Amino acid sequence: MAVLLSVIIFLTGIALILLILIQRGRGGGLVGALGGGGTASPFGSRAGDTFTRYTIILALVWIALNMILTLTIQPGRVVRQAATEAPPAVPGGTEVPPGSTAPTAPIAPAPPAVNPGPESTTPR
Repeated sequence: MAVLLSVIIFLTGIALILLILIQRGRGGGLVGALGGGGTASPFGSRAGDTFTRYTIILALVWIALNMILTLTIQPGRVVRQAATEAPPAVPGGTEVPPGSTAPTAPIAPAPPAVNPGPESTTPR
């Protein structure tokens, strides 16, 4: 799923870049850089409004796809319990108040480290 979304985001980004480059801005855009003829637009006189609209729509789609991808691959998403569910019971038969966690059994302490003594540190 994440790979498919990444490919779609990549293709949308390339289309967005090309769409921005063919627009006529103050400098004439890519059309002017490639020898476009003065004020005439190769796509018609109303093409600027149309390209602006398509650019905005494509940019919003690109942003939405990035947000979906982020939510899809986000590690460790926390799912909250519904308020109607009963809280988990503590091993003593009592219930845990909402917002707290059930206590766990105490962990046995580790055995003390054995001091090997001075004779085990010298090679024989």
